Amino acid sequence: GQTWTNYYSYTTATCTCIENDVVWIGTMGGVLVRDMDGNLIHVYTTADGLAGNDVRCMAIDNAGNKWFGTYHKGVSKFDGNSWTTYNTTNSGLVDDDVISMAVDQNGVLWFGTSNWYGSGGVSRFDGATWINYTTGNSGLVYDMVNAIAVDENNIVYFGTGYGDSGMYGGLSVFDGTNWTTYTWMNSGLGHNNVLSVYVDDQNVKWFGTYGGGLSRFDD
Repeated sequence: GQTWTNYYSYTTATCTCIENDVVWIGTMGGVLVRDMDGNLIHVYTTADGLAGNDVRCMAIDNAGNKWFGTYHKGVSKFDGNSWTTYNTTNSGLVDDDVISMAVDQNGVLWFGTSNWYGSGGVSRFDGATWINYTTGNSGLVYDMVNAIAVDENNIVYFGTGYGDSGMYGGLSVFDGTNWTTYTWMNSGLGHNNVLSVYVDDQNVKWFGTYGGGLSRFDD
């Protein structure tokens, strides 16, 4: 049979990553670490070094470092022993409201931010150098970047947008040199507010949209 188990020990779960037999769960109350049976291993909060307890996204890089994007507090990196926080004050991060992230084939980190209260846009970090991409200096279609994914050719897909009108946003694609933007006006994208992006094992791209359903793109 099928069994469902719910865990209510903390607030809203916003993101998850699995490493071996351990599940890392970002919540609005910190980071939970559980085994595959659901047993709680550890809880990390600002008391441990996390930049902010409201965690919106996470990723695990090629070295096993855990990265957590937080609500208006920047990005925290955890190497298993110590924490490092990057924000607009101490680094080149474009905005402190980090709502999406991904690691590319070369181990470079991409952070998507919100433009609700600040500038928004995308930050690229290779461990030493920060490069920011916004609507003002690149082909990024909109500065609220809800989702990021990388395909097998190391091409980066940015789902952007806000609201239900479709006036703002779309899908921006960056191959390291050139930008291409898809909207519901110039392509078959279901809606310009793209909330999630996934690349499957056949390199097919899937886009979850606000009010426009699910779009599939096979290029």
